Amino acid sequence: MELLDRVSARTIALAGIVLFFTFLLIDTIGFKLWATILVTWLPSSLCSIA
Repeated sequence: MELLDRVSARTIALAGIVLFFTFLLIDTIGFKLWATILVTWLPSSLCSIA
């Protein structure tokens, strides 16, 4: 179960990175908003993966 949680957390993180670059290409304002969300959320996500 713990392994499954790690895999899904990494999948979510990967999806976040893809969205991050999508916003970077599409819209600077959207990118800044998403970057703020990602920077806020990612550290706690990485802590749960580790």
